[in-house]
Amino acid sequence: MFYDGGNELERQRFRNDEGRGADESPTSYAEDEVDLLLSEGPFPWYAGELLDGGGSNRGSRLPGGQVARHAMNRYLRDLELARRSAASVGVEPVFVWQPLLVSAGPQAGNPGALTDEQWRFWEEMLDEARPMIPDDVVDLADVLDGFEEPVFKDLFHHNVEGSAVIAAALLDELRPTLRMLADG
Repeated sequence: MFYDGGNELERQRFRNDEGRGADESPTSYAEDEVDLLLSEGPFPWYAGELLDGGGSNRGSRLPGGQVARHAMNRYLRDLELARRSAASVGVEPVFVWQPLLVSAGPQAGNPGALTDEQWRFWEEMLDEARPMIPDDVVDLADVLDGFEEPVFKDLFHHNVEGSAVIAAALLDELRPTLRMLADG
């Protein structure tokens, strides 16, 4: 089972902050340090001064919708790779799209979880990403909507109450498959 959405979009947002919002190549959290080393050398503060008088050599940033489209293009390729890999060993993967604070509303998160600018950017990202979620991905994006107290610790991490709601919704979605497997 794969719990998707937050990291996939966040990785692309981070790339966008680095001026690489259209880069759809595979990504990992380790790339941050390697990218900095490769682009600016072992002493980025010194390299920046040499390159442009103390600034950065990063490119321009894309709007949230475009960033999301590039993240989703990579995600869709990754889903296919995971399906093929799982099929090669006789496993049926389950992909779940997680709820994010922005779709639930500010009342569902801790105060100050996102700035107004971050909120608008993530709204643009989700508006673009959500229609691209494949039909066979369990979409739990809205299960925490309507909460009037915080169920998110930050943009994508939930508290105990939020986790219980998500677990119940996921069980409801998977119950027919679980029964079939149990009878099987």
